Amino acid sequence: ILGCTMAGGSCSQPGDISGVLNGNLLGVLFTPTFIQNHQQELAEFLTATTPFHSQGAALQRQLQAFATHDTCDTLADIKAPTLVITGDRDITIPPSNSNLLTAKIPNAKLGIIADAAHGFSYSHPEIATNLIHLFLQQPPHLEIMIMKDQLKEILNTFGAYIQAFNSLEPTKVLPFFHLPAMLITSTEVAVMEKPIEVLGVFAILMDDLKHKNFKESKIIGSLEVKQLSDNQGQVVGVAKRFDRSDAEIEHFGFTYTLRKIQVKDKDKIEEKWTIISGVLYEPEILSNSK
Repeated sequence: ILGCTMAGGSCSQPGDISGVLNGNLLGVLFTPTFIQNHQQELAEFLTATTPFHSQGAALQRQLQAFATHDTCDTLADIKAPTLVITGDRDITIPPSNSNLLTAKIPNAKLGIIADAAHGFSYSHPEIATNLIHLFLQQPPHLEIMIMKDQLKEILNTFGAYIQAFNSLEPTKVLPFFHLPAMLITSTEVAVMEKPIEVLGVFAILMDDLKHKNFKESKIIGSLEVKQLSDNQGQVVGVAKRFDRSDAEIEHFGFTYTLRKIQVKDKDKIEEKWTIISGVLYEPEILSNSK
């Protein structure tokens, strides 16, 4: 996994290192908006990290290595599955360097974090972690999109739903649905208006999977996460279900539509994404629609 880096030589595009030279660490790592909104947190960050900054001769040697290294001709020799991550606001090592790395490394995948700079792992830790988890869990042909905060929330909700489903306990998937909701498969259309109806639909589905020695569901290939409006989102992809011997039980395409609702928790009003419909279909339908 490569983060905010470049290959050097003709496969690189130099950025603005003036912040490194004049000691403006925050300007190097973060966007002006993030700095403005996190002043106290970043003051503590500087206090904790300043003793470890390169200075003097050490900094000069680091900059010399930065300017002279060149791995352009060896990128094609990389055989391991590779994820390249960048922030789209990185001025020190511009995102174009990540595009070049992805183009040169066989089958490399690119993750772009919106509104993030060189220090994306600090400013956007959850998004960076989600990208890495997706990459590690999926086959090498996974495609990763630009991740924004709302997409991150939709993705987190869907990922938690998959984990709840894998438990084969209907009560664990119930909180993810906003009623009335629908679940459409190749054999039935289930309209669920009451919690007991959600529990009933999933009890039948999960009992069948228990008899098939179900182990888990996994997302296969690309996962498309879209925000349709301020309060609606959609997750589209292909999944496989496996038994405890890791043999495939079935595979299917899916489209889940989610709605953001307000929930009162004691004296606070919180927003969360919930599922309002799920459609399961033959994967070929998904392929033909693109």
